[in-house]
Amino acid sequence: MTFDDLFPGPSSSSSSSSKQQEEEEKNGDAAFDPFAGKPREEYLPNSPNPRPWPSIESVSSEKKLPQLMDAPADVSEKLDGSNISLSSRGLICSRRLVLFNRPGSRSELASRRFSGITLEGLWSPLMAMPGVESALRMKVFPDRDLVVTVYGELVQEGTATGKKDKFGYGARGFKVGHIYAFGLAVHLQQGDEDKDEVERAKETLEKEGFCVSVTKVEGRHAVYLHLDTALEAMLRQCGISAVRSKRVERLADVFAMYAGHLGKEEATVEGVVINLRGKGKALKWKGLEESYNQERVQQLKQTLQTLTAVHPSAALAIASVAEASPRFRAERDLGGLLLDAYLSARSKFPTVADEAANTPGREEEALVAAYASKVAREMVEADSGGNQAFVKKAKPFVLARAKEELREGR
Repeated sequence: MTFDDLFPGPSSSSSSSSKQQEEEEKNGDAAFDPFAGKPREEYLPNSPNPRPWPSIESVSSEKKLPQLMDAPADVSEKLDGSNISLSSRGLICSRRLVLFNRPGSRSELASRRFSGITLEGLWSPLMAMPGVESALRMKVFPDRDLVVTVYGELVQEGTATGKKDKFGYGARGFKVGHIYAFGLAVHLQQGDEDKDEVERAKETLEKEGFCVSVTKVEGRHAVYLHLDTALEAMLRQCGISAVRSKRVERLADVFAMYAGHLGKEEATVEGVVINLRGKGKALKWKGLEESYNQERVQQLKQTLQTLTAVHPSAALAIASVAEASPRFRAERDLGGLLLDAYLSARSKFPTVADEAANTPGREEEALVAAYASKVAREMVEADSGGNQAFVKKAKPFVLARAKEELREGR
């Protein structure tokens, strides 16, 4: 298959669905308030994101990969941007933090920087979120107290790790400052859930073609819709763009189909996300950008040894992508591990330059110290693998990088 067959670019939002856009054009960006009458949630900017998207296991560390090979899959491109979520109560969050709680206008979003760009492009999809909730209520939970959240990647100038547009996002229709959805969650509020109703909702959505999983978040059920053509279509009708997906009959077939693009020396995509139907599970498969620590390398080698006996072509495809990465072939020094972890953690928060621009007059030393503490903590939790040298060096590494980036304004 050609590159365009496997990676078809973004799904554009439907112009016919955007009542709020018509109102904006007539009356200005603050004239239409789709959140009127909805309870306001008491989350302050910079408080923890109350509903982050669940972490996705990497193919390189999935121990049960051989048992999943016959599951049908929906495959989409993994964009190298920043994870952003929009809720039907008006929250805008990064992976870790609340950024806004019901911003009052497009200009308010334009005044705030994240990853070096303003958030003005989130205004229209945020205004569409109550419509997404209404579309879900037509299918499930018509009378329940719930919050619907759409998750997506915010495209930056270049990628999350550099200013060069090395994956050609601009030429392929992905716009800087815009969000491209990859999933949706329905969170039932305290005291307003019923396990049997949740299971019935899951069955209803699956019958309509959605890829669904159910999990508990802080003791309450949450229903997740993973990216597929059904979710793309619903979001498009509500006015929200999405990454596009491709249905593949078996997970085993995915690896041979995509390996040639993920293992290229000049990579054309960062990776793919694989949603497994009927398994309630998602996997990410990254190409040359994958971060390999010693533990992950050993785990992948063990998995491939088992997989070769039952699906040799899939094992060969996965191995070819891993072995194309210098991160896999070479014993990583501590500096390389820290840099990979830093670039990943950095995309989950406003950059240090964003912080300076968003809070003018703040004392520089205190700003850098606070930034280093939260980013280093994220690095240690996500990527240290118990390496005590990594733990010890993480914060000094971030401090040095943050001071350099602040001087350069990036």
